[in-house]
Amino acid sequence: MTLAIRPESIAIDPDRSESVNALSLRVDSRSFLGDHYEYELSANGVTLVASSSAPVTSETVDVAIPIDALTPLNPTTTNPTHEVITI
Repeated sequence: MTLAIRPESIAIDPDRSESVNALSLRVDSRSFLGDHYEYELSANGVTLVASSSAPVTSETVDVAIPIDALTPLNPTTTNPTHEVITI
């Protein structure tokens, strides 16, 4: 199944005890884009792009992915406004 999520929908540094879909990911890159930061995050061969108004300085970060922010995609569909994850 292929799922899409917008980078701003990924919550960085959530309270892991309250989130069902919490993950610990490695921070591969950081970019300051004027009013927010964009991060490339990865674990087990999966890369996500997340954005946040707060800087992240650690090498790993906890994130939460809200179920209602996930959009199932047809494998042949592409949408440049979403980060595509295949699981």
